[in-house]
Amino acid sequence: MILVRVKQLIASNLSAIRAVIKSHMARTEKKRRHEDANSAESRGKTAAEQREREGNVGRSDALDASTPAEKAKQIANTLEDAGLPEDEAKPISDAVVTSQAKFFFYDVEIPTPEIFSVRIKAGTILIGLNTTHPAFEHLVSLLRHGDETDDVPTLKMRLNQSYEGLKLLLESWARYEDELTDGRRKEQAQLARLDWGRVARDFFRNE
Repeated sequence: MILVRVKQLIASNLSAIRAVIKSHMARTEKKRRHEDANSAESRGKTAAEQREREGNVGRSDALDASTPAEKAKQIANTLEDAGLPEDEAKPISDAVVTSQAKFFFYDVEIPTPEIFSVRIKAGTILIGLNTTHPAFEHLVSLLRHGDETDDVPTLKMRLNQSYEGLKLLLESWARYEDELTDGRRKEQAQLARLDWGRVARDFFRNE
């Protein structure tokens, strides 16, 4: 008798239950889209498209007649060459092509001192973060996992360490320029800093 009553209550409130579930799903989807729209990858894509419209065309902007499957294969091969296992590279490359991502970050061991690598494949700019560089541990990893705790002192410590890591990064560039003798190389370094600043300004301005 109790089970029959429970069944009747569920049936009588089924429409309301479905409405609540539908509303929750809609809010979750809206939040996910909002978070995606505010991601660096999404904002970077918008900024890159704006720069292209203004005449600042990159190699990744060239029209590619390859099929989606061919594009995914190109990206997968690049990720595999970087050391990712095939079973990881394939789903990632499929997702990148399906979403038409302009930028994609991945972790990779690079035997040189570069902090990150840049590869252009199938219209996507693949940015490999060098896990063997100290900057990865003291900046990238720290920021990536910085909020994985509710402990306020720990959060403050990680935030401060990230800020100090950023300053070390800028100091290292400043020292690089300082050690260059006056001449063509120093001028090129200063121009590179200026040009990078212009592009960064466009990316940060994009809201």
